[in-house]
Amino acid sequence: MNERRKTSRERINGVGKVRAGAGRGTECVMRDASGDGAGISFMHRRTILPKRFVLTTAPDGTQRSCLLVWQSDYRAGIRFLRED
Repeated sequence: MNERRKTSRERINGVGKVRAGAGRGTECVMRDASGDGAGISFMHRRTILPKRFVLTTAPDGTQRSCLLVWQSDYRAGIRFLRED
């Protein structure tokens, strides 16, 4: 598989929550991350992500606007959107 990322990702094991619109959101695990994006997975069920959503990371509650790049059954690759 060809690497298409502009920056390399660092392996992490952080907890987050994906939220699109109103509602509680869906918990996820951040598997790897860089300044540009992350790989996330869902532990309890297959989750269909919208094209744009907000990712909140624990424990500090940082929120990042995200764009879905790819998705498979329980995993997804996301790009962090710049806040202008």
